[in-house]
Amino acid sequence: MGKRNKNQHEDAGGVAVRQLATRIPTDLYKTLKLYAVTNDISIAELVSEAITELLKGRKAKKAA
Repeated sequence: MGKRNKNQHEDAGGVAVRQLATRIPTDLYKTLKLYAVTNDISIAELVSEAITELLKGRKAKKAA
């Protein structure tokens, strides 16, 4: 296994992950938290999926 940075962590599937800290409006956070709880998904998973989809959409738009 490769050299590991002290700040590098792995998720449950063994995928290397990094922490993202950002500030968002309180109302948006409340909406995000409510969505996450009612859909049984963590905020981290939700944000990761949203970023992935956003970037896929922009990549596809750029290719067109």
